[in-house]
Amino acid sequence: MEQNNSSQLLNLTQAEKLLRHNLETRKYWSEKDQTPDQGVFSPSAQTKQPEPPTWHLTKSITLYNWQEACVNKWFQEKEAQSK
Repeated sequence: MEQNNSSQLLNLTQAEKLLRHNLETRKYWSEKDQTPDQGVFSPSAQTKQPEPPTWHLTKSITLYNWQEACVNKWFQEKEAQSK
């Protein structure tokens, strides 16, 4: 019978490392305080920025002609892709 030393027995396989990572992540998020006023997905009242009165989607950016045509078409027909 082949005999393994203790350091070889303690090495985790890739599957075991992934499982450990997933379990530690699940444990972290299950213990995290998620009350409505302090939750992970709730913005804090102190950090919320007021929305500007107008939006500038292309602030200091010059669009190519085809991009400008696409944006104009979208505003006219509401049917175009803008990337």
